[in-house]
Amino acid sequence: MKELDFLIREFIKANNDEVINLRRNFHKIPERGFEEFKTSEIILNYLESLGLETRRIANTGIVADINAEITDYCVALRFDIDALPITEDTGLSFQSMHNGMMHACGHDGHISIGLGIAKLLLELKEFIPARIRIIFQPAEEGLGGAKKMIEEGALAQPMPNLIIGLHIWPYLQSGKIGIKSGAVMAAGDKFHIKLIGKGGHGSSPHLTIDPTVMVSEVIQGFQKIPSRYINPIEPVVISIGSIVGGNSFNTIPNNVEITGTTRFTNIELRDEIKNRMEDILESIITANGGMYEFIYEDCFDVTVSDDELVNIVQSTAKTVIGEDNVVRITNPSMASEDFSEYEKSIPGLYFFLGTMNSEEDCIYPLHHPKFNLDEDILSIGVMLLGKFVYDISKLRVKEGFR
Repeated sequence: MKELDFLIREFIKANNDEVINLRRNFHKIPERGFEEFKTSEIILNYLESLGLETRRIANTGIVADINAEITDYCVALRFDIDALPITEDTGLSFQSMHNGMMHACGHDGHISIGLGIAKLLLELKEFIPARIRIIFQPAEEGLGGAKKMIEEGALAQPMPNLIIGLHIWPYLQSGKIGIKSGAVMAAGDKFHIKLIGKGGHGSSPHLTIDPTVMVSEVIQGFQKIPSRYINPIEPVVISIGSIVGGNSFNTIPNNVEITGTTRFTNIELRDEIKNRMEDILESIITANGGMYEFIYEDCFDVTVSDDELVNIVQSTAKTVIGEDNVVRITNPSMASEDFSEYEKSIPGLYFFLGTMNSEEDCIYPLHHPKFNLDEDILSIGVMLLGKFVYDISKLRVKEGFR
């Protein structure tokens, strides 16, 4: 539809600077999950300035509906808003003002795209025969924000027919999008283990039960799970994130604690991985005469993209950014996302928005102190989502609200 395409591009010309400035303002005030009070207030005030009615849920989450009078068909868009406990080292003029906190995962860009799409869809609402629910979600970074949002009604009255999410992606060239049917991001769990021994002087290890030796054996044992106990064609990762124990160079500690994460794309492997870890722990600790405590927490399921939605967004993206900029990804990312919580109730589409740009020094991975995003991609996100919401709404309404 040429008129719609023209309106979208004119909107981008008029609002590109505003979207960039929004991102910079959010970047200055990164906040931990469920503590995004300043961030949430700015989002709320912006949406209300557009004339939208808002709901605050899960403490710092915000939900707003466009075309709220339509109850037959609803498309949801989700944007995460939390930051990470990382000390920023970008040197940006709008660097984090919150010591030890940083938007190192691109959520500042997600928020600004979300606000931009809210403004765009309000201007396009007469063209779109659907209700659009925009969800600004706290605490994506491992704290269960999606689950809390759902429990408090983010998907209620009415239940959306589908949900769309995106992630700014430094592993893909700026200006391109990455799409994949089926598993897009892995399931991700976390574990905490306490190895209990008997401490003593480092000169007399024979009088101790050394948990530092046990932990080294346990870590090595865990690495055999993906390589020796799981079918090699199944992607599985077990990583140790922290090892804590002891405070003196010549003292064997009583206890050592480790934390880590497991990742897998076949949800049926969850129990097998968990049980294998327990078996390895028990055999090693028993052989060494120690004890252990093992806590394994199921966190995120596999994030998937519905086949039909992927085909539609591919068609949409070709008209917005050109066929050469649409990348069909072969393998899922082993990172995880609580977007999968929404997909337990409704079909989802999740895709990547490339931001790798060496000229702008946008070359660092997510969760890196120097991570930065190419701000030119923000308008691409807004354009693509705006056109896709139109395309999917028109198609599904024509088909009778499938």
